[in-house]
Amino acid sequence: GKAKGARALARAYDIAGLLALGSYVRNAQLLIEAYGFDLPLFYDKLWTQAGGAVAFMTIDTGVLYLGILLFLLLRRASDLLPAVLLLPLVGPGAACAVALAQQERSAAAAAEKGGEKR
Repeated sequence: GKAKGARALARAYDIAGLLALGSYVRNAQLLIEAYGFDLPLFYDKLWTQAGGAVAFMTIDTGVLYLGILLFLLLRRASDLLPAVLLLPLVGPGAACAVALAQQERSAAAAAEKGGEKR
């Protein structure tokens, strides 16, 4: 039923979040190896001095993150805060996955509370 599907989606978001976290950590390692902690240089390489493909991907990533934040906001505004606060710690993919998983867990609990048979 609805609760079972929501729990399955929550598990899928958990797995996606772990994969996104692993990618974020590895990318952070590569960034530090290449540029150290020189944030202005990093900004230049991602934006002001970036080639077309890199600049496009920077914009694409930002727009995708904002789109997911809008989706979270429209479904349940209280889930927006964790997705924003967790961003620097776990990256945008994992932060959004945490919020999406929580939404699905809440949906499962509501479906079960509503008397749905399992």
